[in-house]
Amino acid sequence: MGAVQSRRADSFGLARPAVLHSRDGAGWDTGVIMIELSPETETLARRLADARQVTVDAAVREALEASAQATGVIPRFGPSRGRSGVSVATRRERMDKTVREIASMPILDARSPEEIMDDLNAV
Repeated sequence: MGAVQSRRADSFGLARPAVLHSRDGAGWDTGVIMIELSPETETLARRLADARQVTVDAAVREALEASAQATGVIPRFGPSRGRSGVSVATRRERMDKTVREIASMPILDARSPEEIMDDLNAV
């Protein structure tokens, strides 16, 4: 196994500095980057990951992204949408609730959609 230097763009399109990526025996980039962390930092990362029920990688990445956005290092694109099953289920339930609320509203115009479109196109 060897290590090679590479330059990649991150998920925000910003160039990352050259880092070492390990390669397995077949020459495939495993994507593993070794960073030495203090025991306190590693413990904090593991505790945060456990509390949020995500991987250590996800916990560290999300914390770094939040800090980078707060300091202006990367642009804010709005609130981050979680990809966990719980986050997706929560968003889906909010959407379902909104659809139910809209569907329960009274119909204020008794015309068919075609009649409404005909009137709009006549203007």
